[in-house]
Amino acid sequence: MSMHMRSIQYSPAPQLNVSFTNETEVTQLRVSRNTTSTSGALVRKATPTRPPKEPPTPPALQAPTTAAAAVAPAPAPAEPSQITGLGKALHDASSAVTPSVADAALPKQLLNATPPDVYSCHDAGEAYAAAYLTRKEPFLKHTYGVNPRQHMETGGTVFRRQLVAYKTVDMFDFGVEHLSWLERRLSMQTLSKSAKNVAMAELVAVLKEREARLRASPSRHDPRVSNDVMVIMPFFSGGSGDAGHSVPELRQLYLNVTFWSFHRHIKDISVCVCTENDAEWLRGNGLPWVEIILENCHINVTDKDTGKIYDKFKPSLLGVLTSRAAQRRMSTGKWKHPYLFYTESDQVLFLRSLAGLLSLASSNRYVAPHRMLPMPTMQTFQLLPRAFGLVDRHATLELKRNERNVISAADEYQLSCCFDRGECRTRSHWKPWLKQTNEFNLVKVEDSFPMVSGEGNFLRMEFRTCEAHSTLVSCP
Repeated sequence: MSMHMRSIQYSPAPQLNVSFTNETEVTQLRVSRNTTSTSGALVRKATPTRPPKEPPTPPALQAPTTAAAAVAPAPAPAEPSQITGLGKALHDASSAVTPSVADAALPKQLLNATPPDVYSCHDAGEAYAAAYLTRKEPFLKHTYGVNPRQHMETGGTVFRRQLVAYKTVDMFDFGVEHLSWLERRLSMQTLSKSAKNVAMAELVAVLKEREARLRASPSRHDPRVSNDVMVIMPFFSGGSGDAGHSVPELRQLYLNVTFWSFHRHIKDISVCVCTENDAEWLRGNGLPWVEIILENCHINVTDKDTGKIYDKFKPSLLGVLTSRAAQRRMSTGKWKHPYLFYTESDQVLFLRSLAGLLSLASSNRYVAPHRMLPMPTMQTFQLLPRAFGLVDRHATLELKRNERNVISAADEYQLSCCFDRGECRTRSHWKPWLKQTNEFNLVKVEDSFPMVSGEGNFLRMEFRTCEAHSTLVSCP
């Protein structure tokens, strides 16, 4: 995906005739994340829905009728050209999930282990999500080199050219919310001092409340499969180096929110760091990590002018080093999990059926989530406009531009956002967020920030849109 920035012309910002009078308004702020602002009212034509499809449960996922009964052998894997009804059949018999408990013991929404509807995504850039779900065998075949040109995102590009990704037709069958994008979109680093303090306080308050609710939310562990996956994520709190611009407090909150969103689905989660300070903080932050891995992010670099070699601390290598650490542990048997879920540490997980997703991963396919982009809105930053100064023009326009229809749902089982079934071979139908305001809704799920109804090039703000529905539907 091209990451070149596009020049954007803005009209003069309107003057805000308000004042920020009371700092305690910020520190005492408790944002209600379950309400919709007046600008977020849903104004759209009713979308006709079709009854949800009820495909039969694959034989490999049906519980035996008696304790002594054996699971029926899975059929031989079909060749890619023989597979029909993509997303409705197990594509590789070796990836079939065998139940270990009676289905009756599972929450209703997790009972259906049939793979969700998916499409093949052949564009390496469009498939990228800074996260992937894969079987162990193809993951171990990939060779990771380490060089000074790499960046944090390199760790999430493991299969971009070796394998083809599956992506779900419905965004909420498998997606991650990219938390740190919200502060980048608001340009928090360039806000005036007073505006930055208010924005920081509001964002911290929302994230802390969100962390608490996720931590207290009921488990969604599917005992048939939740122990088969190891989640691994890199974490660097910042302060020096070349791995992003978020301040340590926000990075730590992003990590905590990310952890609990994954942990309610998957029990085993590990983290990889490259400073002793980060390792020490993680040991004391109360999260039940399987392992805290300390890697060395120093690398020899040749000076372009003098030709001399010097040592450079490069924390952006952590993405690759995290993947290499996972390979070592899976190849030696220290980690016995048949699946790996890699993610960056600022991404909140939304999924409906872990078993269904695992059944899609095979020797030549992995599953990539949709990378959903949260947008700053008045709903989140209620006090911020009072603190804006003349230099905060971009943030003023950003909040105004994001006053769009919001479709909200209590969780990912109560709404849909349907993509076309194209295989990522063209971008001619992508829409520009900054120009075509009527082409997009914002969608808000559970405690999420309002997110773009689409996925694409977040630097150009051009997206492959999905059609948002206020109820769960069967995507066409």
